[in-house]
Amino acid sequence: MKAKYKNDAGFTIIEVLVASAILAVGLLATLNMVGMSYTSRRAGKDVTLANNLAKRIIEDMKTRSYTEVLNHGMDAATFANVSGTVYTYSAPTNLTMGPPVYTKRQTVSAQNKIYTITVTVTENSPQYRLVTANVVVSWTTGGHPHSVSYTTFFNK
Repeated sequence: MKAKYKNDAGFTIIEVLVASAILAVGLLATLNMVGMSYTSRRAGKDVTLANNLAKRIIEDMKTRSYTEVLNHGMDAATFANVSGTVYTYSAPTNLTMGPPVYTKRQTVSAQNKIYTITVTVTENSPQYRLVTANVVVSWTTGGHPHSVSYTTFFNK
């Protein structure tokens, strides 16, 4: 006669496989979140750096006279020290000259990334005796372009 066991202890192989599958899915989701958080942190760092750069240029321009803003929308001194980091730069390139729009472009290297800063100064805009200054900082991450833009006005 066959003996029947009334006190079966332990897990069946099916229960162990199901538990292992659930654990594996949870671990993969956690690893995916860690990777996404690193990517988000890096993107946030890039945006913060670009914002600081643009704000620094705007603040530097605010200390200048109307004529200086038109003639020197940005220069080497503007990039001397942003957020405690020393930046290297190339000489500004004048894209257009003459009233009413002046545009200068500069390339800045910071934290292994190239940022292109474009400063456009428009005279008598939006009204007479006002200067509109627009600062755009752009960069590329993973083949995708990004940019931040700030605009301010100066009275003549």
